[in-house]
Amino acid sequence: MTKKQHIETILAQAGNRSDDEKTGAVSTPLYFSTAYRHAGLGQSTGYDYSRETNPTRDQLQQAIAKLENGDTAFALSSGMAAIQLVFTQFKSGEEIVVSDDLYGGSFRFFDLLTDNYGLKLDLWDGQDYDRLAELTRHATTKGIWLETPSNPTMKIIDIHKTAEVAHQNGVKVIVDNTFYTPLLQQPLNEGADIVVHSATKYLSGHNDILAGAVVCKNQDDADLLDRNLTTTGAVLDPFDCWLLLRSLKTLPLRLAQHERNAKAIVLIWKRTQPLKKSCIPVTAA
Repeated sequence: MTKKQHIETILAQAGNRSDDEKTGAVSTPLYFSTAYRHAGLGQSTGYDYSRETNPTRDQLQQAIAKLENGDTAFALSSGMAAIQLVFTQFKSGEEIVVSDDLYGGSFRFFDLLTDNYGLKLDLWDGQDYDRLAELTRHATTKGIWLETPSNPTMKIIDIHKTAEVAHQNGVKVIVDNTFYTPLLQQPLNEGADIVVHSATKYLSGHNDILAGAVVCKNQDDADLLDRNLTTTGAVLDPFDCWLLLRSLKTLPLRLAQHERNAKAIVLIWKRTQPLKKSCIPVTAA
């Protein structure tokens, strides 16, 4: 029986020894090539054109999929590109339930979809599950989009309960997991079908990479999004893939320090607040 690795170990070893058969390189090689030579007619190495596949990007995607306990991951050129890829599975006339507190860029994109492409969006407060059950009973409702914690008000939504309600009517649950990262929350384990990240934020962590990620739980969703990504082409370039793969190795250390810093700031803030006067009336003797 193979012992399950800790997530910190998975990240520290992400991409390592992926080139053993060729060079024995410990670090993932950086492949800049956009095209690949075939040994003969129809004899592909698995790599034909870098918009479709790239060895460096493959290593990053495998690491992200493992991190989220998903089937397949896609690395994209930005967080918004990742959101756009997810929405390529929906058609004009279909309805999507979206939580009412979201990143502003998501709302701008959703306005574009409703104004120009015929999607209908239903706002949900993330708490009223009777309302959610009503919305998901619509024959045209195909997905639920949510952030938890949300941006900017940090609203918390129960992913497991949301998925239970949604799946009763065959509705997919898609979670933006940018804020918590897979170290604190793994939405696929809670019942979500697809996870999205703005990898520009915590996954990268150094303010020098613009990237997005999509992780699918099942192969059918992955196959569809793979075809759509090959068509639209918003893939992450090899160098940024290599940088992001390296950044993932320090994610547990960085996130732990983020938490320590946040707790320290709260303690300092509490200590500097003036003491509140007692509300108990004093009776003169």
